[in-house]
Amino acid sequence: MGIIIDAQTAEQFAVIEGLARRIVPAFYGAFFAVETAEYLVESGHTAGALAAQAERGSRHFLIECDGEAVGYFSLSVEGTIMLLSHFYVLSPWRGKGLGKMAMAFIESTAKGWGVSRIELFVLRENLGAVGVYAGSGFEVAEKVLTRLGNGAVLEDYVMRKCLDR
Repeated sequence: MGIIIDAQTAEQFAVIEGLARRIVPAFYGAFFAVETAEYLVESGHTAGALAAQAERGSRHFLIECDGEAVGYFSLSVEGTIMLLSHFYVLSPWRGKGLGKMAMAFIESTAKGWGVSRIELFVLRENLGAVGVYAGSGFEVAEKVLTRLGNGAVLEDYVMRKCLDR
């Protein structure tokens, strides 16, 4: 199936940026203006932004299949809460079990890091992702408005999964 690689180098961050430039604008084009999707890439998914996030404690991971980078996600911890962010897989690779594999890795990592729950933000309209997270045991905890630096406002859910210790 696939493997998960702890991305720590500038080269790996560049691979993630390349994936983001392919995935994010195409995916979010169905939900809002392409300029907003491009803003998301530029503000949080470039190699420089990923390196800055890593300096603040975020960990980035690549998902590979057959030697090809096909997705990525990021994890950060605040106290006893792990935040899952930037979880994307190239369209041709969706529905092939990579999300389940990644979610098992994320939960195992969370337990290893001693956190009590995992949280994430997901666009409310993104019913596919909401369903994937719900199928992995996440529940909608609250509705929030996420204001972006470009003036756009996203209607998100905060989804949460409490972990057994």
